[in-house]
Amino acid sequence: MKKNKRLIGKIVILGAIILGLLAVCAVLTLYFFTSIKDTYATVDIAKYGEWEGHVENEGLGRNCGLNIFPESLEKTQHVNYYYFYQSTNLSLDQTIIYLEAAYDTVEFREEIARLSEIKCDYNINGEKVTKQIVYDEELFEYPAYIATYCSDLSYEYALIKQEESKIVYIYANQINFKDIFPESYIPVEKQKESLYEGNSMDNINIYFLKDSAGNWISNKD
Repeated sequence: MKKNKRLIGKIVILGAIILGLLAVCAVLTLYFFTSIKDTYATVDIAKYGEWEGHVENEGLGRNCGLNIFPESLEKTQHVNYYYFYQSTNLSLDQTIIYLEAAYDTVEFREEIARLSEIKCDYNINGEKVTKQIVYDEELFEYPAYIATYCSDLSYEYALIKQEESKIVYIYANQINFKDIFPESYIPVEKQKESLYEGNSMDNINIYFLKDSAGNWISNKD
């Protein structure tokens, strides 16, 4: 009698485990099929700068100005371009903007000068406060101008390939881009760990400023 009770108990436990696993699978399947709403991608350089209007609410939650990117490609000599946007039902929209552009000597210098002057101005209690783009030679394998670094689940930076007169511009939001770009374009400290580990608004981010009350103010405000 005791053996039968033990057997029944084991069957009940096993059944509960199986039901639990089936429920998890059902949830994951539902997530997979319902979370992604729409996706748009292009490598057409004729569409450079068109980062809104392809899918519903595209770029609506993008909390940056994409200031590192040149307004046009008129001054470039050779370009590789990729744009990807995916919207979801979970407010976890993902974006990649990648541009690798070659310049002649003069235009290369002018573009670097433009990058070095990028800034965002804020008005804090009637006082003008400026956040300047950050130049760094340690976080990447190339010298970099950084607007956002692992902040607000985003990266926005330009890598300077001096010997080739090329500049690589990258914006990534909530997406793992390790397998998309060469390792030399990925942050050095992130090559062996999660790209968004350590994400913090206190990291480099010219598009937000903390006021005296400790509140974050957007450059768009």
